[in-house]
Amino acid sequence: MKLRKPGPGTITVGALIAIIGVIYGASIVWTEILWFRQMSATRVILTQWGAHIGLFVLGLLVATGLLYFSMAYAYRHRASSTRGQASASLRAYQEALEPVRRAAFWGVALFFGFTNGARLATEWRTLLQFLNASSFHQVDPQFGLDISFFVFVLPAIKVLVSFLMSVTGIGLAAALVVNYLYGTIRLAPRPHASKHARLQTGLMAATLSIFIGINYWLGRYELLTQDSGSIHGAMYSDINAKLPAHSILAVISFLVAVLFVVAAFRGTWRLPVTGVAVTVVAALILGGAYPALIEQFRVRPNQRTLESPYIQRNIDATLAAYGLDDVDYQTNYDAATTASAGQFDNDTLTSQVRLLDPKVI
Repeated sequence: MKLRKPGPGTITVGALIAIIGVIYGASIVWTEILWFRQMSATRVILTQWGAHIGLFVLGLLVATGLLYFSMAYAYRHRASSTRGQASASLRAYQEALEPVRRAAFWGVALFFGFTNGARLATEWRTLLQFLNASSFHQVDPQFGLDISFFVFVLPAIKVLVSFLMSVTGIGLAAALVVNYLYGTIRLAPRPHASKHARLQTGLMAATLSIFIGINYWLGRYELLTQDSGSIHGAMYSDINAKLPAHSILAVISFLVAVLFVVAAFRGTWRLPVTGVAVTVVAALILGGAYPALIEQFRVRPNQRTLESPYIQRNIDATLAAYGLDDVDYQTNYDAATTASAGQFDNDTLTSQVRLLDPKVI
């Protein structure tokens, strides 16, 4: 049986599926526009879609550009020649990769650019709220900042820092892989890195450490918006244990960034590696163990006294949010009754009176 090639006027199966997909997608988009137009709110859906597309494109371009530049820089400054048995196996990988190297670099960059751009696009509401923020004209009792900072500014900064931290971390990992593959970073017989590889990885690691420090610093303010169960916001252990822990970890991260910069120019990695180890240990002790010990041995034995000021903060904020902070409370109420003895003996009245179960009460 002979297969005939499709003629000029023939539509292939792939083209037909693509046309059906475009028509189906267009119908969904047009239906949404018609519905919002009927509600006189076309601007709402267009704003949402515009924010989605804009953030996705921005995240895609930034992430793809940084990742591709990181890999291309490592490749451009690759070692001119490699020796040894370990290098022989690397040369085999280099020769296998070389025909598709550019496509592989772009593929990796576009993949992570697409995922990071899509993740950034999901935060469209947070960033639009930041762009249209307004003051609450009321400050929080811990830091003295306007409440709008915690509602509009802090979430947006967290989104941007998380995005940049993710892109920098992936870029650093990609640079390490390319540098190792092309011999500018060696692990045996003893660790060694070329000048360009040392500068690239050192400065990228310093940037990543700075973002980690900023994230720890922002965590101090997030304590006031966390949900700890029945009470929203920071409690005694949060203010007296987690808050100083976040501050200390932020300072340590900034110092580690300085050590990475020094290592990038001087070539010694012992100090930044030690700094990373100290950061990990400090995060486990200060961020986890210390607050748990404070909660167990300091707060629980004297919970009513220690937690009362923070519970009162929660009550005051709730009343202010519902506009009940200026309610006039009357504690004395003299009840008066005209009931007489035997008045409720009538079955028609007692049948409508709720019986109170002392066990339930």
